[in-house]
Amino acid sequence: MATAAEAREWARGALRGIGDSLYTPLGGADGDDIDWAGWLRDGIVCPAQLGTAGYLFETPDRPIYSEYWELIVAGELLDAMDYARESGLDQFDIDMGAWFTCYPGRPDYFTHWGGAFKFAASVLGLPIGSYPHSRPPQAELPALAQNEIRVAYRNLGLVG
Repeated sequence: MATAAEAREWARGALRGIGDSLYTPLGGADGDDIDWAGWLRDGIVCPAQLGTAGYLFETPDRPIYSEYWELIVAGELLDAMDYARESGLDQFDIDMGAWFTCYPGRPDYFTHWGGAFKFAASVLGLPIGSYPHSRPPQAELPALAQNEIRVAYRNLGLVG
């Protein structure tokens, strides 16, 4: 495991925008283990790097989320709003629905639904480990959610 200082030094030269954010691919029969073979690659230093889903809103060939945030950081808020609309990010957010943060059995309860994040990552072709679901007690992502997530990515043009 890299030290914090080594990770910071490495990140300065290796990470390029929010598209290099990360998630943890889980493995094992119950999803209790980290799949180190799928996790250890460029851009991944340690599990503490988790915390944003921006990596699921773009690809290296189409870094639209990074470009959107570059406009915000530059103080170009009106341009960022226009860009979000014109690039399809606004519609993508609508098309994705609340699958990342809402379980249908408890629509009034905010929670990060790991299975939705993992499924979205798999649609983009990112490694998710040998266990494709959230760990219990979270339920498996239903077919309706999987279909809506696939369609959202197709509509945005991030997958074919």
